[in-house]
Amino acid sequence: MTVVEMEVTLSSVTFTADLQDSSTEAFQTLSAQVIAAMDSVYLDYPGFGGVTVQGFRPGSVIADIDVLIDSQEEAEMPLAVASVLQTAVTNGNGMVGEVEVGGVAVRENGVTVEVVVCSASCHDDMTCVTSGEECRSFCTSNTEYCLNGGTCQDRNPVLECRCPSDVATVYQYSGPRCQNEGLSVFFIAMIAGACALVFIVAVGLAVQCWPRGKPKTSNGDAQAVLESAESKQNGVPMENKGIDNVAANIQDNGTVAGSEKAVAQQYEEDSWL
Repeated sequence: MTVVEMEVTLSSVTFTADLQDSSTEAFQTLSAQVIAAMDSVYLDYPGFGGVTVQGFRPGSVIADIDVLIDSQEEAEMPLAVASVLQTAVTNGNGMVGEVEVGGVAVRENGVTVEVVVCSASCHDDMTCVTSGEECRSFCTSNTEYCLNGGTCQDRNPVLECRCPSDVATVYQYSGPRCQNEGLSVFFIAMIAGACALVFIVAVGLAVQCWPRGKPKTSNGDAQAVLESAESKQNGVPMENKGIDNVAANIQDNGTVAGSEKAVAQQYEEDSWL
């Protein structure tokens, strides 16, 4: 557990002697207000373990607080943690919960330095701070910098966003903040495959429904067959293949087998051969 020591100036509180005694009501009341304000700021901070108030000193009122963080990145912790509070103060026009904050300082290596918002080497869409040296930003104090599920990465002095790389999504994102939206390659390929499948099915149905063989003959065609058969009976040759098939069914004595209806039906059947 890392303990980050900070000094928070409470600009709207007047210092009194009873604030130096932790058993007094004044100390406990103000301490509860400070802890509630800090909890609202750090509640979503990775590894946040709580805030303790070590005491109050004059200077308006200066609260000495410890912020407990469970993290492996101890080298960057003090300024990173303090930047979250300073950003909250700036965004709230000096108010954090019910507490008016006039300043934030962090203690590093036994030296207390003031944390202020800066703009040098900082993009317009992010908040940067300095403790007297370089101006830099932190992901922890710019939680809304990366959009559309992008993952923030600290790249001193600025931030970088790693956009979602899951291919099985409808959209893919790009740009410094993952702000650009476009259809993913996976979705485009899926649409193309669906169109190809619909085309194949349509072709298959067309082939199945396409008429095979010759169409059935009409009543007029049947009548023509009958007349041709009668002409063969009288010695007139028949050139049509369908008529030859009918003629093969004519009895040797020269009579037409069956009635006009039977001859027409026979030709219709032969037409599909």
